[in-house]
Amino acid sequence: MKMRKTSLSLMATIAVIITTSTSCNVTGWMDSPSGDAQNLSKAEACLNSGDFACATKHYQLLSSTYGDVSYSEQAFSVLSNEGISMGDFLAAVVGAGNGGIGKALTGLATTLSDLTPGETKRKSIYQAYRYHLSITEPTLRALVKLVSSLALAAEILSEEAGGNALTQSDLVNNPSSCSNSADVCPSACIKTGTKLAADGAAVDLDADGVTLAGGATLQMLQAAVGAIGDGANSLGTGKTLGSDSVAGNSNEFAQAFGSSLAGTEGGTCYRKLLLSQGIGE
Repeated sequence: MKMRKTSLSLMATIAVIITTSTSCNVTGWMDSPSGDAQNLSKAEACLNSGDFACATKHYQLLSSTYGDVSYSEQAFSVLSNEGISMGDFLAAVVGAGNGGIGKALTGLATTLSDLTPGETKRKSIYQAYRYHLSITEPTLRALVKLVSSLALAAEILSEEAGGNALTQSDLVNNPSSCSNSADVCPSACIKTGTKLAADGAAVDLDADGVTLAGGATLQMLQAAVGAIGDGANSLGTGKTLGSDSVAGNSNEFAQAFGSSLAGTEGGTCYRKLLLSQGIGE
């Protein structure tokens, strides 16, 4: 297991998050921490013990010198508290193999399906996402945006699955007919009783005042997919994250969806695209 280093490099950041998903405490406890070094060490210890409120408290006590680290750690702390550790993220991405980001999202959605998916969890994960707006270091900012937007997209998909493992039947009534249809927006790609409305307004995740309250929509999912692409593009294809091409694959995945929600006919065009990108077992 790697010890955490207080730098902004990608690998150092990954090492920090991986330690949070283990049971081994890699830092010492201090009863009355003071100063950046001690608050950082105490926050790590809190994360290792699963005390997310304590971790957040001590990250917030860091001075502006550690501002970027503090924001990133708070984001990852929120994600861990909501059921997605970096270990889960890496496992999903690495496990996806040739299945790409669609399969990784399916894995993450299935992980979240056992953790009461819904508006409350969605709003919390979204707040983790918004921490990237306060980070100035480009690589760390992109990393937080990529991981949190993947988590947000997975959460929205898990809501459609209704607390079960995400399958293609959760997305459309007839997966085979939908996938094999020559039509761009086939009627076979409709989903009866869907929890993801297709008539919502476009969503800008980085805009002020956005909360993602209410029922989930395909527009929310599209916004998360766009953020996945933005984060991956900013991270750069030269960076690796548990996979030789996670950044590049994430960007290609997002580009497949374009910049707007495809189709207005009950989201059938969009749902066909979800299946084509390997989402759902």
